[in-house]
Amino acid sequence: DNIIGLKITYDVCDGTNAGTCAAIQDPIGSGYSPNNIYKVNIQIMGQTISTTGKSQSMALSTSVSTQNLEFRNRYN
Repeated sequence: DNIIGLKITYDVCDGTNAGTCAAIQDPIGSGYSPNNIYKVNIQIMGQTISTTGKSQSMALSTSVSTQNLEFRNRYN
């Protein structure tokens, strides 16, 4: 509870597209396919409940490397 922000972005960098290598909100709608996603960035912000009129906020962020998101198990 008390989550006030959640942001998920994707990196489609691979070293060959350095000019367009930015965190984008919708890689699939931008012409990329799921196998172009190399990293998922997650940022979450929480805020304490204010009983005295003052509250504190804290932001946490992490990045997760992905494997090929178009992987299909051909043995199933």
